[in-house]
Amino acid sequence: MKENRFPYVSIVSVNYNGKAFLKDLFDSLLSLDYPEEKIELIMVDNASTDASDDYVKRYFPNVKIISSDKNRGYAGGNNLGIKNARHPFVALINNDMVVEGRWLRELARTLEKNGASAVGSKVLFFYEYVPIKLSSKGSFRISDLGIKKEAVGAEKEGFAQKSIKIKGATAGRDENGDLFYDIDSEALVYLPIIEGHGRQVFSFKNLKDTGIEASMAGKGLLKTETGSYFFIEIGSVPSEEKIRLINSAGIEINSGLYSRDRGYEEIDKAQFDKSEELFGLSGSSLLIDKALFEDVGYFDETFFTYYEDIDLFYRARLKGHKMYYNPASVAYHYHCGTGEEWSYSFTYHVLKNRLLMIYKNSPMAVFVKNYARFFASAVFSLLGYLKARLKGADLLRPDIKIRFKVFFILVFLLIQKTPQRFSIRRGSRVEDSIISNWFKDF
Repeated sequence: MKENRFPYVSIVSVNYNGKAFLKDLFDSLLSLDYPEEKIELIMVDNASTDASDDYVKRYFPNVKIISSDKNRGYAGGNNLGIKNARHPFVALINNDMVVEGRWLRELARTLEKNGASAVGSKVLFFYEYVPIKLSSKGSFRISDLGIKKEAVGAEKEGFAQKSIKIKGATAGRDENGDLFYDIDSEALVYLPIIEGHGRQVFSFKNLKDTGIEASMAGKGLLKTETGSYFFIEIGSVPSEEKIRLINSAGIEINSGLYSRDRGYEEIDKAQFDKSEELFGLSGSSLLIDKALFEDVGYFDETFFTYYEDIDLFYRARLKGHKMYYNPASVAYHYHCGTGEEWSYSFTYHVLKNRLLMIYKNSPMAVFVKNYARFFASAVFSLLGYLKARLKGADLLRPDIKIRFKVFFILVFLLIQKTPQRFSIRRGSRVEDSIISNWFKDF
């Protein structure tokens, strides 16, 4: 793309108490391989209490700050930024991310080449990882120790624990609410490699007395045992033994109207290195032509956070807009830097917003079927919980209360959203049979 062909872009990042991540974000955005005069940087601060706005004013004076009077979530925060953006194209980037130099250039190139309305990045988890295999049967707990504050910043201390990825084990919580994992035969644990960590140690509890052994291929790892613990210390890991894990390579949706990030927590082996049209894109890193918002509307602020991007892309599909993925645009995501995956809030919004998205955009029969199934699953979950309690088991199932709350709250939300549903369905330019071609099997 020639220099004079680069479009003017406003880059919007919504922040809520994410001060610890803002230096990394804005340092990377200020180092983009893109004409500086064609970029407007905007941070929407969602009523943070950690002095994020003061920090940005002091260290990044070229960033335009829009202060919200309350936490408007992803949807409301981005709408505020988009409506105050000067340029015809808007790039959205989460506050807990870092981008490569070509990030915006590649998004703009794909937008122009394919006549798309939106283009998304390949999003990788921030840290590189080293894998270990746990074999046998039993349960274990894991925590990070010895991560120096100066390596990650005092405000990010403990994030190594949050960044651990585990496959093949079932998570649970004990009576104190502490997390543990059960293994039937074997599991993979991906430990984040924090550069400059000095001495980085991960503690595995209960492994010795349940017979689980850790097999570690490679160098740069040291295993020691003490009582019911063993410790893995990460030293200098050779580059060939480090791996990258995918956060998102675009969004897929299935016939049950469940969405997922393509490639989530897979090892990046170039399996998603083809630029292609997808149903939707990760809302964490993408470029959008503002004409899309003028045609289909903005993010639905009722959603607050989660599924608001799927709702937007569903509306866009019904109007005939195209969304593309470009793996040459790469962003790195701390992920849940200012949120907690599968927390009460996370679960509530995911369950509620999926059904709301279906009601607004899909044929009525599809919504009725999903609403009925949702209610049935809540009832069966409650009955299973009561049966277990009668047998003396004390299961932790906070999702049951959330499911019934969602079911009844939706009664009011559906009435509120009925005019929008009629408008969306009546204004559709694409048949439902064409939309269903995007549904995947998973």
